[in-house]
Amino acid sequence: MVFKSRNESSPASDLPVRRYHVVGVDARCESLFHSMMRLVANKAGSHWVHDAEAHDLLVEGAATDSSGPAAALRRSFASFTRGGGDDCAMLRLDGMLETLEDVERDLATSRSAPAAPVPTAADTAQAMKLTRWPNASLLAGQPVFPKLATLMLSRPMTIGELARRSGLDESVCADFVDSLREARLVEVQRSSVPAAAPERSGGSRGLFAMIRDRLGLGEVFS
Repeated sequence: MVFKSRNESSPASDLPVRRYHVVGVDARCESLFHSMMRLVANKAGSHWVHDAEAHDLLVEGAATDSSGPAAALRRSFASFTRGGGDDCAMLRLDGMLETLEDVERDLATSRSAPAAPVPTAADTAQAMKLTRWPNASLLAGQPVFPKLATLMLSRPMTIGELARRSGLDESVCADFVDSLREARLVEVQRSSVPAAAPERSGGSRGLFAMIRDRLGLGEVFS
């Protein structure tokens, strides 16, 4: 079969660089995947290179740890084998190219969407939720940052709640949230405060009011 590029007119130097990483497959399949990626590296609209630290795409095999490295986009290894699971013998150049083109469309859509507003200092009492897992460089700030990220990913929290649930100082939690704000990885949950129940009248006062109503008497003011 002759494999033709779908973007032969654009030299690699003119293409934007995208980075990928593959996890959860054995060394043989990983090596084959890298070799085939080099063949389709500049045929889907971008020039794809391997980068284990920072990547736009994370390709996940069945053995992937759910707490693995972060990425802007995730795809299963099976999507590159067209349903062949983690069997790298099922990798085909046309199938890989088709999946990469789908990834390119999703990346273009996500990056063209308007960025969420960055929470301000006035939002510190608001519950904040992590929108996606931070990259490794952000989590490397302190050993406790992955723990805080896990808590914020589970449900919206204020800085005070985050401190109580983690057992850490609020200053540590605030530093972490500040770094998330700069990376635009948090959104503020505008939770509504339930309205206070109307104050109920005392029992004796209520009884007197009922008697006055029954006798047709108005309120007595002193």
